[in-house]
Amino acid sequence: MKIIDINTLEKTQAFAERFIQALSPGICVACDGDLGAGKTTFVKFCAQALGVKEPLDSPTFTLLKTYEPPKLHHMDAYRLDGEAWDLEDALHDETAYIFLEWASHIPDSLPDTTVHLRFFQADGIRQIEFNGNGVIREDIFND
Repeated sequence: MKIIDINTLEKTQAFAERFIQALSPGICVACDGDLGAGKTTFVKFCAQALGVKEPLDSPTFTLLKTYEPPKLHHMDAYRLDGEAWDLEDALHDETAYIFLEWASHIPDSLPDTTVHLRFFQADGIRQIEFNGNGVIREDIFND
């Protein structure tokens, strides 16, 4: 597990750019944290780093938005309570970059190829706790 400081938009963008270089299609990025913690902003920066041209916004009410190229699924499980049947195909799409906000709402639906990001504040500093879960090597994020 690694803690990354994202206290500015510039730091968030820099981490997203490093993160996306290590990410492959088919890996689910499970994002958790309080409202306003930076989950959607991080996903936006990841999409930009991938070259997605379409503006990305929160899929809270639609549950799933897909962008191309490259294929990116952006999902939000905030309104779900344990059941993810609406998202199953997207969660297991090996051809897409997969980002899931509020992943803790559907823990039993997450694929084995899931990395976990927890967005939080400690001593007034925004941070991400990163757990590569054996899917992405965490040492690539060492400064």
